[in-house]
Amino acid sequence: MGVDGARVLSTPEMIRLMEHACRDAVLPLLDSGHDTVGTHVNVFHRAAAPMGSQVTVRAEVLGTMDRRIQFRVE
Repeated sequence: MGVDGARVLSTPEMIRLMEHACRDAVLPLLDSGHDTVGTHVNVFHRAAAPMGSQVTVRAEVLGTMDRRIQFRVE
């Protein structure tokens, strides 16, 4: 996906990592058999991460409303 020959972390892959970090942050708190699904993402891809570089993703719960959870992800 993305530009041919661009050997960097793509924005869609970055979003996948972000969604997994959010899921991991709350999964232990969910009832058995329940899971999370992303419904809204607002991202700014600040810089390219070359293939093979280490990328760390952290998710913080900012709040909840009904069945929605808002996260801050870095």
